[in-house]
Amino acid sequence: MIDILQATSDVLEESGKKSLDASLHLPMAEMIADYTPETHEILAQLDAEYVTHISDGKPWRDESGVHIAVDHEVLVRVLRALSQTPEAYAEVRAAEGHYAAENLASISPTADGAALSARPAGNARALGVLDAIAEDVTSALHEDEAVEWDKRMVQLLRSTSPAGVPSYASDAAGYIDTMWTRTLMPTTRNGDKTFREQSSRILDPWGKGRGDGFKPPSGLKEDCVNGQFAAYEETKRALGDL
Repeated sequence: MIDILQATSDVLEESGKKSLDASLHLPMAEMIADYTPETHEILAQLDAEYVTHISDGKPWRDESGVHIAVDHEVLVRVLRALSQTPEAYAEVRAAEGHYAAENLASISPTADGAALSARPAGNARALGVLDAIAEDVTSALHEDEAVEWDKRMVQLLRSTSPAGVPSYASDAAGYIDTMWTRTLMPTTRNGDKTFREQSSRILDPWGKGRGDGFKPPSGLKEDCVNGQFAAYEETKRALGDL
Protein backbone atom coordinates (compact mmCIF):
# COMPACT_ATOMS: atom_id res chain seq x y z
CA MET A 1 0.00 0.00 0.00
CA ILE A 2 2.82 2.40 0.82
CA ASP A 3 4.44 1.76 -2.57
CA ILE A 4 1.15 2.26 -4.42
CA LEU A 5 0.43 5.58 -2.73
CA GLN A 6 3.97 6.85 -3.20
CA ALA A 7 4.19 5.77 -6.84
CA THR A 8 0.80 7.30 -7.66
CA SER A 9 1.78 10.55 -5.97
CA ASP A 10 5.06 10.62 -7.88
CA VAL A 11 3.27 10.19 -11.20
CA LEU A 12 0.85 12.99 -10.36
CA GLU A 13 3.62 15.31 -9.24
CA GLU A 14 5.73 14.66 -12.34
CA SER A 15 2.76 15.13 -14.70
CA GLY A 16 1.53 18.28 -12.96
CA LYS A 17 -2.00 16.88 -13.08
CA LYS A 18 -4.57 16.63 -10.31
CA SER A 19 -6.44 13.62 -11.64
CA LEU A 20 -5.83 10.01 -12.60
CA ASP A 21 -7.43 7.88 -15.28
CA ALA A 22 -11.09 7.67 -14.28
CA SER A 23 -11.03 3.87 -14.30
CA LEU A 24 -8.65 3.97 -11.32
CA HIS A 25 -10.66 6.33 -9.12
CA LEU A 26 -13.11 3.96 -7.44
CA PRO A 27 -10.79 0.93 -7.15
CA MET A 28 -8.16 3.10 -5.46
CA ALA A 29 -10.76 4.68 -3.18
CA GLU A 30 -11.99 1.25 -2.11
CA MET A 31 -8.44 0.16 -1.40
CA ILE A 32 -7.70 3.30 0.62
CA ALA A 33 -10.99 2.90 2.53
CA ASP A 34 -9.79 -0.51 3.69
CA TYR A 35 -6.90 1.28 5.41
CA THR A 36 -9.01 3.99 7.07
CA PRO A 37 -7.55 3.54 10.59
CA GLU A 38 -4.16 4.35 9.05
CA THR A 39 -5.21 7.07 6.62
CA HIS A 40 -7.16 8.73 9.43
CA GLU A 41 -3.96 9.17 11.45
CA ILE A 42 -2.01 10.37 8.41
CA LEU A 43 -4.65 12.99 7.62
CA ALA A 44 -5.10 14.10 11.24
CA GLN A 45 -1.35 14.54 11.84
CA LEU A 46 -1.72 14.24 15.60
CA ASP A 47 0.08 10.95 16.24
CA ALA A 48 3.86 11.44 16.20
CA GLU A 49 4.44 7.74 15.53
CA TYR A 50 3.12 8.14 12.01
CA VAL A 51 5.54 10.98 11.32
CA THR A 52 8.44 9.04 12.83
CA HIS A 53 7.85 6.04 10.57
CA ILE A 54 7.38 7.87 7.24
CA SER A 55 11.04 7.37 6.31
CA ASP A 56 10.79 3.60 6.96
CA GLY A 57 9.10 3.02 3.63
CA LYS A 58 7.55 -0.15 5.03
CA PRO A 59 4.90 -1.17 7.58
CA TRP A 60 5.75 -1.31 11.26
CA ARG A 61 4.22 -3.20 14.16
CA ASP A 62 3.38 -2.19 17.70
CA GLU A 63 1.14 -3.61 20.43
CA SER A 64 -2.01 -2.58 18.53
CA GLY A 65 -1.04 -4.20 15.22
CA VAL A 66 0.58 -3.40 11.87
CA HIS A 67 0.62 0.18 10.61
CA ILE A 68 1.61 2.14 7.50
CA ALA A 69 2.71 5.73 7.06
CA VAL A 70 3.26 8.02 4.10
CA ASP A 71 3.81 11.74 3.95
CA HIS A 72 0.62 13.74 4.49
CA GLU A 73 1.12 15.49 1.14
CA VAL A 74 1.35 12.16 -0.66
CA LEU A 75 -2.00 10.97 0.66
CA VAL A 76 -3.70 14.32 0.04
CA ARG A 77 -2.43 14.41 -3.55
CA VAL A 78 -3.75 10.90 -4.25
CA LEU A 79 -7.11 11.55 -2.57
CA ARG A 80 -7.54 14.76 -4.57
CA ALA A 81 -6.84 12.91 -7.79
CA LEU A 82 -9.29 10.07 -7.24
CA SER A 83 -11.97 12.42 -5.86
CA GLN A 84 -12.56 13.77 -9.35
CA THR A 85 -15.17 11.01 -9.36
CA PRO A 86 -17.90 11.55 -6.72
CA GLU A 87 -18.27 7.80 -6.21
CA ALA A 88 -14.63 7.60 -5.15
CA TYR A 89 -14.85 10.58 -2.81
CA ALA A 90 -18.03 9.21 -1.23
CA GLU A 91 -16.29 5.88 -0.60
CA VAL A 92 -13.49 7.56 1.34
CA ARG A 93 -15.77 10.06 3.11
CA ALA A 94 -18.15 7.31 4.25
CA ALA A 95 -15.28 5.22 5.58
CA GLU A 96 -13.78 8.19 7.45
CA GLY A 97 -17.17 9.18 8.85
CA HIS A 98 -17.78 5.70 10.20
CA TYR A 99 -14.30 5.54 11.67
CA ALA A 100 -14.87 8.90 13.36
CA ALA A 101 -17.97 7.39 14.96
CA GLU A 102 -15.94 4.36 16.06
CA ASN A 103 -13.45 6.72 17.67
CA LEU A 104 -16.16 8.33 19.78
CA ALA A 105 -17.73 5.02 20.72
CA SER A 106 -14.37 3.77 21.98
CA ILE A 107 -13.91 6.60 24.51
CA SER A 108 -14.24 5.46 28.11
CA PRO A 109 -17.34 6.75 29.96
CA THR A 110 -15.02 8.06 32.68
CA ALA A 111 -12.70 9.92 30.29
CA ASP A 112 -11.98 13.58 30.79
CA GLY A 113 -9.32 16.08 29.73
CA ALA A 114 -7.07 14.83 26.91
CA ALA A 115 -8.59 11.35 27.11
CA LEU A 116 -11.94 12.89 26.19
CA SER A 117 -10.79 15.44 23.60
CA ALA A 118 -7.99 13.67 21.67
CA ARG A 119 -10.13 11.47 19.41
CA PRO A 120 -12.69 14.16 18.56
CA ALA A 121 -9.73 16.42 17.67
CA GLY A 122 -8.38 13.77 15.30
CA ASN A 123 -11.82 13.35 13.74
CA ALA A 124 -12.03 17.10 13.16
CA ARG A 125 -8.69 17.32 11.40
CA ALA A 126 -9.20 14.29 9.14
CA LEU A 127 -12.67 15.43 8.09
CA GLY A 128 -11.40 18.96 7.49
CA VAL A 129 -8.87 17.64 5.00
CA LEU A 130 -11.64 15.85 3.11
CA ASP A 131 -13.73 19.06 3.14
CA ALA A 132 -10.92 20.89 1.37
CA ILE A 133 -10.48 18.13 -1.20
CA ALA A 134 -14.17 18.21 -2.09
CA GLU A 135 -14.09 21.97 -2.52
CA ASP A 136 -10.93 21.83 -4.62
CA VAL A 137 -12.58 19.35 -6.95
CA THR A 138 -15.89 21.18 -7.36
CA SER A 139 -14.33 24.63 -7.65
CA ALA A 140 -12.48 23.42 -10.75
CA LEU A 141 -15.69 22.22 -12.43
CA HIS A 142 -18.30 24.16 -14.36
CA GLU A 143 -21.19 25.17 -12.11
CA ASP A 144 -23.61 22.56 -13.44
CA GLU A 145 -20.95 19.85 -13.17
CA ALA A 146 -20.18 20.87 -9.58
CA VAL A 147 -23.86 20.64 -8.67
CA GLU A 148 -24.06 17.16 -10.20
CA TRP A 149 -20.89 16.07 -8.37
CA ASP A 150 -22.38 17.18 -5.05
CA LYS A 151 -25.76 15.60 -5.74
CA ARG A 152 -24.20 12.26 -6.63
CA MET A 153 -21.81 12.32 -3.65
CA VAL A 154 -24.62 13.10 -1.19
CA GLN A 155 -26.88 10.50 -2.80
CA LEU A 156 -24.23 7.85 -2.27
CA LEU A 157 -23.63 8.81 1.36
CA ARG A 158 -27.39 8.77 2.03
CA SER A 159 -27.62 5.32 0.45
CA THR A 160 -25.23 3.93 3.09
CA SER A 161 -27.77 4.68 5.82
CA PRO A 162 -29.60 1.50 6.89
CA ALA A 163 -33.40 1.26 6.81
CA GLY A 164 -33.46 1.35 10.59
CA VAL A 165 -31.18 3.01 13.11
CA PRO A 166 -29.18 0.35 14.96
CA SER A 167 -29.28 0.51 18.73
CA TYR A 168 -26.30 2.07 20.47
CA ALA A 169 -25.93 -1.07 22.57
CA SER A 170 -25.60 -3.34 19.52
CA ASP A 171 -23.66 -1.05 17.19
CA ALA A 172 -22.54 2.21 18.78
CA ALA A 173 -20.56 3.45 15.77
CA GLY A 174 -23.38 2.50 13.42
CA TYR A 175 -25.86 4.42 15.58
CA ILE A 176 -23.71 7.56 15.66
CA ASP A 177 -22.90 7.46 11.96
CA THR A 178 -26.48 6.73 10.90
CA MET A 179 -27.87 9.57 13.00
CA TRP A 180 -25.52 11.98 11.19
CA THR A 181 -26.08 10.50 7.72
CA ARG A 182 -29.83 10.96 8.14
CA THR A 183 -29.34 14.71 8.44
CA LEU A 184 -28.09 14.82 4.84
CA MET A 185 -30.69 16.19 2.45
CA PRO A 186 -30.71 15.75 -1.36
CA THR A 187 -29.90 19.46 -1.57
CA THR A 188 -26.93 19.30 0.84
CA ARG A 189 -23.70 20.52 -0.73
CA ASN A 190 -20.09 19.82 0.20
CA GLY A 191 -19.58 23.29 1.69
CA ASP A 192 -22.65 23.15 3.94
CA LYS A 193 -22.36 23.03 7.72
CA THR A 194 -23.61 19.44 7.73
CA PHE A 195 -20.21 18.50 6.33
CA ARG A 196 -18.05 21.33 7.67
CA GLU A 197 -19.22 20.65 11.24
CA GLN A 198 -19.54 16.87 11.01
CA SER A 199 -16.95 16.23 13.73
CA SER A 200 -18.98 18.39 16.12
CA ARG A 201 -22.42 17.24 15.06
CA ILE A 202 -21.71 13.57 15.73
CA LEU A 203 -21.04 14.40 19.37
CA ASP A 204 -24.74 14.75 20.21
CA PRO A 205 -25.83 11.28 19.02
CA TRP A 206 -22.77 9.89 20.80
CA GLY A 207 -23.85 11.53 24.06
CA LYS A 208 -27.50 10.56 23.60
CA GLY A 209 -26.66 6.99 22.65
CA ARG A 210 -24.56 6.41 25.74
CA GLY A 211 -27.68 6.78 27.86
CA ASP A 212 -25.78 7.77 30.98
CA GLY A 213 -26.77 11.43 31.04
CA PHE A 214 -23.52 12.52 29.39
CA LYS A 215 -23.67 15.70 27.35
CA PRO A 216 -20.63 16.67 25.24
CA PRO A 217 -19.17 19.89 26.65
CA SER A 218 -19.88 22.96 24.54
CA GLY A 219 -16.15 23.65 24.52
CA LEU A 220 -15.50 20.27 22.92
CA LYS A 221 -18.05 21.00 20.20
CA GLU A 222 -16.47 24.37 19.51
CA ASP A 223 -12.98 22.85 19.41
CA CYS A 224 -14.17 20.34 16.82
CA VAL A 225 -15.69 23.03 14.62
CA ASN A 226 -12.54 25.12 14.86
CA GLY A 227 -10.22 22.16 14.34
CA GLN A 228 -12.09 20.95 11.29
CA PHE A 229 -12.07 24.44 9.78
CA ALA A 230 -8.35 24.87 10.50
CA ALA A 231 -7.52 21.59 8.74
CA TYR A 232 -9.73 22.62 5.83
CA GLU A 233 -7.92 25.95 5.52
CA GLU A 234 -4.46 24.35 5.75
CA THR A 235 -5.32 21.75 3.13
CA LYS A 236 -6.95 24.29 0.86
CA ARG A 237 -3.72 26.29 0.82
CA ALA A 238 -1.64 23.14 0.30
CA LEU A 239 -3.79 22.00 -2.62
CA GLY A 240 -3.05 25.28 -4.33
CA ASP A 241 0.62 24.31 -4.36
CA LEU A 242 0.20 20.70 -5.53
